[in-house]
Amino acid sequence: MKRWFQAVVATALWAFVLTGLIGLVEAGVQWIRFGPPSDCVDSGTLRILAPAFTLYGWLGLGVAMAVAIPVAAIIRVRGGHMRSLFGWSVAAALGLICAVYFGYLIAETQAWSWWTGAVGPGWPLKLLVWLLSTLLMAAPLARFAGRLVANPRRNIFLPIVVVVVATALWPDWRDEARQRQVGHLELLDSDESVPSGYDVLLVTVDTLRRDRLSCLSGTAPPTPHLDALAAEGILYANAWTTSSWTLPNMAAIHTGLTPRMLGLSRTVGLPESAPTLAETAWRAGWRTVAVASNPYLGYDYGFQKGFGTFDHAIVLEPLSPAARSVLVRETTRYVNASAMPDDAQHLVGKSLRWFAADRDERPVFFWLHLMDPHLPYRWRPLPGDDTEPVLPDSDLFDGNRFMGLHALRAMTPEPSAEILAGVTALYDREVRYADAWIGELLDYLRRSGRLDNTVVIVVADHGEEFFEHGGYEHGHSLLPEVAAVPLIVRLPDGRGAGRRIDRDVSIVDIVPTLCREMGWRSPEDLPGRNDLWSIRGGSDSATGARIGVLENMLYGSDQQSWLSWPHYRIEDQADGGAVWFDLAADPGALIPLPEAPAGSDSLASDVRGLLNAWDERARQLGADRPRNAPLSEATVRRLESLGY
Repeated sequence: MKRWFQAVVATALWAFVLTGLIGLVEAGVQWIRFGPPSDCVDSGTLRILAPAFTLYGWLGLGVAMAVAIPVAAIIRVRGGHMRSLFGWSVAAALGLICAVYFGYLIAETQAWSWWTGAVGPGWPLKLLVWLLSTLLMAAPLARFAGRLVANPRRNIFLPIVVVVVATALWPDWRDEARQRQVGHLELLDSDESVPSGYDVLLVTVDTLRRDRLSCLSGTAPPTPHLDALAAEGILYANAWTTSSWTLPNMAAIHTGLTPRMLGLSRTVGLPESAPTLAETAWRAGWRTVAVASNPYLGYDYGFQKGFGTFDHAIVLEPLSPAARSVLVRETTRYVNASAMPDDAQHLVGKSLRWFAADRDERPVFFWLHLMDPHLPYRWRPLPGDDTEPVLPDSDLFDGNRFMGLHALRAMTPEPSAEILAGVTALYDREVRYADAWIGELLDYLRRSGRLDNTVVIVVADHGEEFFEHGGYEHGHSLLPEVAAVPLIVRLPDGRGAGRRIDRDVSIVDIVPTLCREMGWRSPEDLPGRNDLWSIRGGSDSATGARIGVLENMLYGSDQQSWLSWPHYRIEDQADGGAVWFDLAADPGALIPLPEAPAGSDSLASDVRGLLNAWDERARQLGADRPRNAPLSEATVRRLESLGY
């Protein structure tokens, strides 16, 4: 019995080595073809190749161990040879990797589309590949085993050393990834003392329209938790973005710089030289944590900069040292297809677990990004509300989900009232779902005594069109339904509680104001104001004392908007056509003004001067230089799943 146990252990350990070699070869081929990973350019050979070896090795060890135990029992009863134990167990491990490669190679082919569309789920096909591979390899591997299992104690030392060393290095590789995000940052205070100050909780909600807060609109779905937060803090009834889609607006929130300064596009993220809010907080001694899932906010676009902890997946963050491996990419694809990686329940759950485990005395800057109001819309369960939606009988809806993005866009001039009501009902449900989970997080912080020592900021990156002007979704319009966003700030000690600010503010005001509040050294030459809530003796009413410029489109022709309260100008830069609106009289920008308002020529001159200054800042940041880098396959797939 003892000898059989040793044989099982030896088989599992050698499976680690043999499957690990596949990962090693794969990593080497990728290095030769594509160069080192973008986050390991200056790392050594071991750092680039070894993580894939370890990941594949542990998969092989686990599969071989699971197979070896029952196989050993069967062979022992039937009087078989130990070589068969090795053959079947290691063949099963290698066969599973073959099935993973098969899934990766066929996933984007017409054959796979035909199979899943005409036959059914694809997993039986992958299971068949696994079984056939195992059958083909079992006998050759049994012959190869020979002396390895004939005397397992003699041949077990080498694989033990390999397993222990490779596994021991894994945390170091994880720490290296963290150091690349914050290791270049120096603390402003050179001593080791714990800084005193408030925690900061920044909650950004994707695609949340301003008029979907019930504290601002009588026709909005109920948002009791955000309403309660507004009652305890400051509600901004006239907040604006810088663009029409996620990447430029989130970059503005995190840097205080405009999209023009940052040189952003669908394939170009933050310039390395642009300081982020997380870097500023880290330099001041704050810990920095992020929990997000939008693919535009991941490593490919530079949003990890300055975060000591950066969580951008459901369960795959621990695998990040081997992120380029086929195994990780296929696992990521499976998780994204079978789970809901953007669900607030998962993201808030991870945030709650972090706060529950936190015992550090240093203050923290914590960023949470929720995706729920973004497409695809779903009917979510709410506490105490198990009602089902009443949706139209249409191919646009799949069960309780809206999936017909492209079909809805193609409807002219707009969909039927019934279909539009179904779509907006699902969107409103997503808003309520996000509100409920924000409430869960705030309630926990309140119960744990942290909320009153925390600056809480809730803001959206942009809104959503529902055919108010004949369009749908976002990214191709700068009209108020997209450019107007909710903004709520809750300050410690009840400061400003119940205050409503109607003057126009911008998301670029968040960084300089927060730096002023926290005593952080603000980045230089920021275009925003630092008086979002700290102004003394100022007016909370709209004054028209600033100029806002919105630009950087995701789809369609280039547009540019000017906001000088109450006048709003939108120009199609392809043909130079422009329309003006009076937002004080027409908040939805539904009725264009018959002519440009007085002072428009002077405003145009001011805007030109502003844009020239922004272009100069872009040159200083190097944002005007080519920075295109290939997006990871996982990012491309996630963007496609969101309709991009």
